[in-house]
Amino acid sequence: MGIFNKKEKWGNFSGNINIYDNLKHFDIPKLIAEENLHTLQFFQFTEPKKKTWDILNEFYEKHPEIGLRLVWYDQVNFDFYSQLPSLRNFDISSFNTSDYTPLLKNKELTDLGIGETKSRAVDLSFIREFRKLTTLYIDGMKKGLESASDLPELERLTFRGIKMNNLDLINNLEKLKQLRLLFGSYKNLDAISNVKSIRTLEISRTRQIPNYDFLKSMENLNSIYFEGMSKMEKLPDLSGLTNLKRIQIDNNSRLLDIKNINQLPNLEIFLLFLPENFKAAYRKELFTQAIDFLLNSKTIKYTNLFFWIDDATKHKLENKGIKEWDYGMNL
Repeated sequence: MGIFNKKEKWGNFSGNINIYDNLKHFDIPKLIAEENLHTLQFFQFTEPKKKTWDILNEFYEKHPEIGLRLVWYDQVNFDFYSQLPSLRNFDISSFNTSDYTPLLKNKELTDLGIGETKSRAVDLSFIREFRKLTTLYIDGMKKGLESASDLPELERLTFRGIKMNNLDLINNLEKLKQLRLLFGSYKNLDAISNVKSIRTLEISRTRQIPNYDFLKSMENLNSIYFEGMSKMEKLPDLSGLTNLKRIQIDNNSRLLDIKNINQLPNLEIFLLFLPENFKAAYRKELFTQAIDFLLNSKTIKYTNLFFWIDDATKHKLENKGIKEWDYGMNL
């Protein structure tokens, strides 16, 4: 009966392949065939054999674009890491690990993510050695974070849960295209306006932002995302975003005025999501402002508002050529 109880070696979670057991050479073609494959992950399985790491290195020789993610609570022994010289995309979350300098054994990484740790004293000064990094994700650590300013190829930067006085460290990042600020605190974001290469900006549940004046000189921005900004009562001045194509306004509990979307002459995608417990009167007011904008816009192509509006309004939007946006669209 054992043949019917064969243990699965991995599970596919929307392209994130969670490895449950040691791998063999014949597993590589099977992994490659997995639908939407983008990452191999070790979570429950914390003690892979040396042979598994060797096989993974062969895998990454041919598929360096696929990520490797470790989610291990206990302190990580990085001995395995020297067996992965072909790895280029690495994400590690280990609550009890406080020294990540062993990552320097492979300075060829192009994508690096370091998740939240128990210690806030983790020193990230070493990341300046990764001269080929195009993507960096840091969660909660800021000691030595200024060394990110020495990454000449960086294109995508995410800070999560980080408190800083300013973002001056990005001033020299001439290739930066995407900036995401999540669950943090910043007293001054003026540096953002100095980086003309930024095309996508996400600000989510970030506190202490004194103003949004930096947006006035971001004419190259294509996409902006405001999420969970509990102090935002009115959309800031957007008149400087002359090339913005997409705006997403999501779960901002005090937001009552979005009329400044009318300042966006080239907007193509308008997305509005309201908090679940939003008062009916506030919901009605924002939808009224949104619909007025959509009906008068000459550029909008997609919106998610079809789900909440009446049939008559739907027909008006459809007659203007506006289509319904949905999750999964690659726009």
